[in-house]
Amino acid sequence: MIDLNRSALSLGFTAALLLGAASCAVDGGGDGPTCDGDKCDDPGSSAQAECEQACKSSKVTDCVTKCREGKALEHCEARRSDAVESSQKAYVGDAIRWACSDVEGVNTDGQDDRGQEYCEYYAIVQPPPVKEGDPAPAAVDLGRNSSGKPLQLTLTDDQIFALEDNPDSVVGECIFTSWHSDVTGELPICSAGVSASDCPAITLADGVTLPPWMTSTSLGLKMTADMVRMKVSINSNDAAADLLEKCMVDPPKGDPDDKDDPLNDDYMRGCWKAFQLFGTEWRRSDPTICTAAMRAAECGCGVDTNADGKPDLTSVADIARALVPRPPSSGTAPLRGFKLGTWSGATSLPAGCRYLDTGDQSQTVVGCNLTASDVLSSQTDVKGKCREKYGDNVVVHIPIPATAIVCAPPADGQYSATCGDMIPWTASDSAQACCRTCSSSSKPCGDACISKDSTCSKPAGCACAGS
Repeated sequence: MIDLNRSALSLGFTAALLLGAASCAVDGGGDGPTCDGDKCDDPGSSAQAECEQACKSSKVTDCVTKCREGKALEHCEARRSDAVESSQKAYVGDAIRWACSDVEGVNTDGQDDRGQEYCEYYAIVQPPPVKEGDPAPAAVDLGRNSSGKPLQLTLTDDQIFALEDNPDSVVGECIFTSWHSDVTGELPICSAGVSASDCPAITLADGVTLPPWMTSTSLGLKMTADMVRMKVSINSNDAAADLLEKCMVDPPKGDPDDKDDPLNDDYMRGCWKAFQLFGTEWRRSDPTICTAAMRAAECGCGVDTNADGKPDLTSVADIARALVPRPPSSGTAPLRGFKLGTWSGATSLPAGCRYLDTGDQSQTVVGCNLTASDVLSSQTDVKGKCREKYGDNVVVHIPIPATAIVCAPPADGQYSATCGDMIPWTASDSAQACCRTCSSSSKPCGDACISKDSTCSKPAGCACAGS
């Protein structure tokens, strides 16, 4: 476990640690960090490179470690601001959520590393004819992960003129996908869910204003797994379940005698755990998920699967898989990926966006309009326009069966007193009123009681089991 300097971990920890890093760098020089390959294409690797540069001439053996810890705490403060202090809360009654947009610092240095948040995105554009009077070329996808396709859209003068003449016409689409990279097979919308050749074309929304060179809303590219499933290995079902499970074990603790210790803050502890585990405290998703999992453990939470008011699933592995069901070896996946929505709800989207039909109502593939003026303003990186225009408001939701989460915070738990404060479904169930107490011959089913021999088909409600 990382040995934190408690004197640095106060409300002024950022300044203290930055000064500490500076004192480590006796003669660090002013050349800035040296980045090789993809070393500086995310905030974590950039921080590591900066610390290595700053500590280059230091004789302090743990200079880089302490410097990186200071950077991690800065990242956690930024993520806490997003998740807890903003109006766009990460924790609501029935979900954990965050924006698809990558945080500042995830870039294309070395390689395009965007798509870090269990949500990947790219652009499809239907260019005008290369030469006026010629037929339009095929639509192109730009920035799709692992495709090898370029980010830049190269246009001739005639193509630029055509786009300028039709600035408000919809000429393409931003594709956002949360389909987990390890959920295999084709979409149900394809014939029998197995044949890529039978997948329908990706289309623009009905009723949009098309440019003269487009005669239909079809973009020609098909809704195959290759086109609309996430490609980055960390954006997987197994990775999400593994994160949940690991974050429930050995949560970090602050100094109980130091009220200013940042690790006494519920979100900061979860974010720090993500740093300890994977160095991913800079992402939106990992610290947000980790905090929820950690608080479930601290608050003695389990999952009630039969609506009797008692937790049936209490092991960390079982709880993780209740929230992120494992994909089957064959057949329909119970969870294709986390639902995409927006801040107003899990079934809504930003203006200009719509769900693409996957055949299973999974809400995992979203298309958002790209106009000619959007394309003209972002020729070198149209994917970046998708991030800029829609990424902050296309929102990943992990559905939480709140009524099935049963919590009994331990009486001697260091952080039991705050259960339910930030994350509503970690509150003590003893504090929730029962609307009906079932007799010894019946059992709770939603807000009512039914015979013990009957099968309950309702979610957990306010009915309670009798003693």
